[in-house]
Amino acid sequence: MSIHDLIFEYDSEVIYDPLQLITNGTTKTIRVTNQGSEDLTNLGLFIRPATSVGDVDDPANFPVETDYHDLLTWGQASVLGSPDGGLKVIYPIAGTEYYISRTQGAQKSNKIFLGNLAKEGGPAHTIGATEFVEYIEFALSLEYPTGTGARRLFVDVVVE
Repeated sequence: MSIHDLIFEYDSEVIYDPLQLITNGTTKTIRVTNQGSEDLTNLGLFIRPATSVGDVDDPANFPVETDYHDLLTWGQASVLGSPDGGLKVIYPIAGTEYYISRTQGAQKSNKIFLGNLAKEGGPAHTIGATEFVEYIEFALSLEYPTGTGARRLFVDVVVE
């Protein structure tokens, strides 16, 4: 399995620049395909502190660890029933939504399961009880908590 074989697209355009903008209240749908020669199993999504904060002429307002923990705090409040915002992962096929929180999507060990990808050119198929699809689509939506001023948040969204 090689996660380096994954291709990410937004609006049918390959994402080459890792710095993508998601603004409050909007949704960005991402399509993931496997360009490798092997099926990929157990792909999931999680976040971590950003490894890049953009242009040196316009630096981040806060340390990347602050952005990371703010998203986890907001998402955890939403998971516990007190809607407070956060980064939401929407799995359009099933209509399932998850807030990134301390208990889901905060690290590789509690990643949000996305699916299994068939190898390049391979059609969707099933091996045993494991279903492989041609591509995976998910959406990301950012929701700022009520009363929180607008600011830029830098985190890495990882699929592996």
